[in-house]
Amino acid sequence: MDAPRVPRRPAHAVLLVALVLASGCLGAQAPPQAAPDLPVAATLAYAYACPPGPTIGLPNGLCVRTIEAWPDAFEEPTLAVHPHDPDVLAIGTNTALAATSLAEDPALAGRVDVFVSDDGGATWRRTTPPPRLNAGSQPAAREGAADPTLLFDDTGRLHVAQMTVRAGFERSFDVQVFHSDDLGRTWHGSTLLATDGDNDRPWLALGPGGAILLSWQNTWRDWAGSHVAWSLDGGKTWEGPLGTPGNCISISRALVVEGAATFACSLWDGDAAQGRRFLRLDLEEGAWAEVVDEPGLGNGWSFWDRLPDGRVALATARGSHNRVAVSASGIEGWRTSEPLHALCACRGAERPLVVTWLAADPWGGIHILLGDGDPGFPTQPRVDNARYLAGALELWHIVLDPDTMSVVLEQQLTLPVGDAREQRVPPPLGATVGVDHVHGLVFSDAGGLVLWTRDRSLDMTRIVASPGS
Repeated sequence: MDAPRVPRRPAHAVLLVALVLASGCLGAQAPPQAAPDLPVAATLAYAYACPPGPTIGLPNGLCVRTIEAWPDAFEEPTLAVHPHDPDVLAIGTNTALAATSLAEDPALAGRVDVFVSDDGGATWRRTTPPPRLNAGSQPAAREGAADPTLLFDDTGRLHVAQMTVRAGFERSFDVQVFHSDDLGRTWHGSTLLATDGDNDRPWLALGPGGAILLSWQNTWRDWAGSHVAWSLDGGKTWEGPLGTPGNCISISRALVVEGAATFACSLWDGDAAQGRRFLRLDLEEGAWAEVVDEPGLGNGWSFWDRLPDGRVALATARGSHNRVAVSASGIEGWRTSEPLHALCACRGAERPLVVTWLAADPWGGIHILLGDGDPGFPTQPRVDNARYLAGALELWHIVLDPDTMSVVLEQQLTLPVGDAREQRVPPPLGATVGVDHVHGLVFSDAGGLVLWTRDRSLDMTRIVASPGS
């Protein structure tokens, strides 16, 4: 399917945020910079802009580019941008028939789709990923894939990692990687890196010297730990997997911190989280070079990024523990914010939202996506699932000043609760577990793009910054 249908709906006059109308390709441009001796909030003004291509106006004031491909529904989209050409983009999604859910077929796991654009998102082409690989022997019709993560390396090669799923669901997750030099027209290097069925949520990242780094956690065996693998030749061959020391779960994507490939994870003693662990990988030795524990940095997924000045911003991802920490240098000297629900109007302490992504922009701000809480996948009562089926899940975008730890912009991306067009009927794949807690957020010198799910479609808008008053 080369041209997903773009529905046209009338724009609405009510604006909740400033809109900056834009058209055409993104194009590289020098971003404004915050004054070095003043906080971001004093020198920059953030706003949203129409992305290239056909757009619609939402009742919450956002101007969005919508990707729709009925009868498919999308979940947990991720987004990647070419390091040298911001007009080259790629989206990875969990995809399933909108009329199919896990309640109807518990063995059905959907598939991964990859969409690509070479004009800043004005047009998108749907690619056909290579056949799924896994270590099981179940019939192919009962297999699936999910949790894609995408990366453009320094040469422009597009890398994809996904979790492949065998029939039976539990204890049936493997990890597959592949890459393309022509934006998904052909795929190469399809490799299965984890085959024991105990693997979840892979993350791709670019490491020192152009290394491709992959991390994932082990899920079913009492949260036993996580693994990493790496490629030094652009994904042609892979080293590892290398296990993490201790019960190191919910591992992050890699960051290059002070020249070293660095990972963050949550320490787990079997009953409770014990804080954060940072791991530095020696790529030449294929071993961990340094382990640093920070008991006071919370638990849950480690969404993090490096700020333009070399500091690191890290967000925890579990309910009332949601905070952002900013280092003084590298992974040392952490300063922690108040709980995010106390800093913005996005839900109170009784049912706070969880972090679904964090990214630092070229201007010095920290961007955070906050979504509805994890409903206890896969066994707890579906409080949030009922909200999901009613189209009431929330997703917020906030911008945090790393110096003052104050919110300088907040916007609800999903439509207000009760809006008929936010109804998810019939439910997509994730509806029976209520999970849609990873979303796309990337930055380049051209600005930012944020990507999220609405109804059965994907919505994307631009984030821009201009000198403040």
